[in-house]
Amino acid sequence: MKKLIFSATGFPADIKTLQTLQDNTLNAVKGFARQHENYTVLYGMELNPAGTVISAGAFVFNGEIIPFLESTVGETITINEVIEYGDYNTNPTSNLSTENLPTYSFKSAQVGTGGVHTFNTIQLKRYVNERVIAQGVVDDSEIFFGSIPGLGAIVNVTFPAVTGAFRIEYTLRTQGITSGIYTHNHMIIDSTTSSFRIAIQGAKFENRQYFIEWKILKA
Repeated sequence: MKKLIFSATGFPADIKTLQTLQDNTLNAVKGFARQHENYTVLYGMELNPAGTVISAGAFVFNGEIIPFLESTVGETITINEVIEYGDYNTNPTSNLSTENLPTYSFKSAQVGTGGVHTFNTIQLKRYVNERVIAQGVVDDSEIFFGSIPGLGAIVNVTFPAVTGAFRIEYTLRTQGITSGIYTHNHMIIDSTTSSFRIAIQGAKFENRQYFIEWKILKA
């Protein structure tokens, strides 16, 4: 990250100082925004009880956090950008040589059309803060390839009891002394509040080890 160093009293502020301050802020904002897809709602933007107004909030677009202004419900949302100009001195030897140039950019969004970018309201995505409540790895020795329920293998994963809605994520990985890329189709064939089973379709390749990384997420 960029930062200012205050070596003595006072500071030799100039255009580079302003650029450093802006870059440091934008780096943090973009780092956060890029963790989310376009149109992900970060906060607000909720319908009122009558379903007629969308509240103020913010969403992500192209690595930026766009403030949303409270608006009457509509089919499209548009991002507006307002550019303000300022007088710049273009000749350091004369304070009379000035040029009116773009100086400030203000972006916001609201229901409507005509801005720099417009999209359908149904494209909005709600950000859900999920936490990992259980995770683990199924080792090669516990993955058995056979003929039940067909060519392939069934892996049974047991985890602590979970109440309420949850989501299962898993990844099948391989490693070994052979080279090449190998693909297996696999899917969850059933699940309960304490376990789930994965069916791996295809024969096990020789000289390779398999393992499954899994985790249970809950909002």
